[in-house]
Amino acid sequence: MDRLWVKDLQIGQPATGLFLVVRKQASVSRADKPFLRVLLQDRTGQVDARIWERVEELSPLFEEGDRVRVEGQVASFRGKPQLTIEKIEKFEGEADPADFDYTPPSPPPARGSGDAQVAQLREELARVEDPHVRALLLSFIDDPEIAAKLARAPAAKEIHHAYSGGLVEHILSCVRLAHRLADHYPMADRDLLVAGAFLHDLGKIQELAWENGNITYTDEGRLVGHLVITAQWIAERARVIQGFPKDLENHLIHLVLAHHGRLEYGSPKVPHTIEAFLVHALDEIDSRMNQMLSQMARSPGEKWAEPQKHWERLLWKAPAPTEGGKLRGAPAKSRRKRKRREAAQPTPAAQPSRAAQPQAASAPAPSPATPAAPQREEARKAAPRATLTFKPFSELTGQKAAETEAASRAQESAVVPEATSALAPEPAAPAGSDAAPGTTPAGGSMPTPETAAPAVAVEEPAPSASEEGARPDGISEPTSSEAEASADAPRDDQASNG
Repeated sequence: MDRLWVKDLQIGQPATGLFLVVRKQASVSRADKPFLRVLLQDRTGQVDARIWERVEELSPLFEEGDRVRVEGQVASFRGKPQLTIEKIEKFEGEADPADFDYTPPSPPPARGSGDAQVAQLREELARVEDPHVRALLLSFIDDPEIAAKLARAPAAKEIHHAYSGGLVEHILSCVRLAHRLADHYPMADRDLLVAGAFLHDLGKIQELAWENGNITYTDEGRLVGHLVITAQWIAERARVIQGFPKDLENHLIHLVLAHHGRLEYGSPKVPHTIEAFLVHALDEIDSRMNQMLSQMARSPGEKWAEPQKHWERLLWKAPAPTEGGKLRGAPAKSRRKRKRREAAQPTPAAQPSRAAQPQAASAPAPSPATPAAPQREEARKAAPRATLTFKPFSELTGQKAAETEAASRAQESAVVPEATSALAPEPAAPAGSDAAPGTTPAGGSMPTPETAAPAVAVEEPAPSASEEGARPDGISEPTSSEAEASADAPRDDQASNG
């Protein structure tokens, strides 16, 4: 008798076959009756299954990761097959492991193979300017064991990027999102954003185990978790980098511990810095986009993707009703087309690493108060960047932003301490003037930094509604007591994205 595969299951028919147990979860029905949710797979696909009867008898017979022989009936749930298990036993015989290896359809990896994405990720990390942050990040990516695991690891068991190579795809995407956020919010520190985007999920290479398409949690993953694992790694590696500032170590660890955003989602700390909040936001954006595109790819409907676990809502999967949407096509399909076009094009030459310039490896980062800091910032802004596919913040704000920035610089230069300003030559007196150095042309004393008026008066804008406690959209921000009262209320549509 031929083997029954998942792809051959027919609604309304009996089924007997060999499958791999991907997930086993105890649940309780609305009638307060226990049952088991089971996810089975073979090389042709996955099928949702339930054990409604004899739960206490059948549950001890198998665990996640076991190969099992199953008998039951195929029912229909939300238009898809669901196997009602009547008999189940662990299969101890010989079988080809490839018969149980299956990777669910997901959006294709955005930037090539796992190894290629690790190489691209290293290029991004090598451009970090702060020498201590750069040394820390490169100590991870240059570790052969970490790099090998990162290229193959999934980002989650089932929520987002839950496939081999998904973790490096997610991290690389977050790092590139970090650069876009740094362009749009120049008050946020770019190096910390990149560091947080790289580090936030790195501990998952130790939290998760993956083999033959079966993703499970390790003992360390269950007992400690990837946030604490990564925080421990940061502390260990910072300790051996010469002169690594303790404040910097604390900020980096905070980025990791706060990236789930809320205590009820597994973060031991909520974001207390703008960089920590932005790292949480970009992680949320990338994980949710992958989750939604995966839902669209798995659903057979033309317009709507059916609700799935962790994302209990219908999703519009047809093209957007605009001219551009008609040209792009459906989101999941258009992404595949775009990635195929990108793969067919030659890869642009990588930017030279700013870290490649000769410098002392252990030299501490220049203090922002030193004369070199403004010059280094100006050089960074003037340095050519790769061609962008979006307009940077400076272009969107136009000439007014440029004028405001120039005025701000002039104001800062007017209050430079004497020790710093002494490095530059004194301004020459106007032609025909007998004014001595350190005096005004009129003969008076040059004003000290404490008494000097700004070179350019900058009119401070009136406080916005958001600064006074109301959001720009007119909705008042909650008071501190209201915020505390609502802190324990879970979000209505979302659990932690991992």
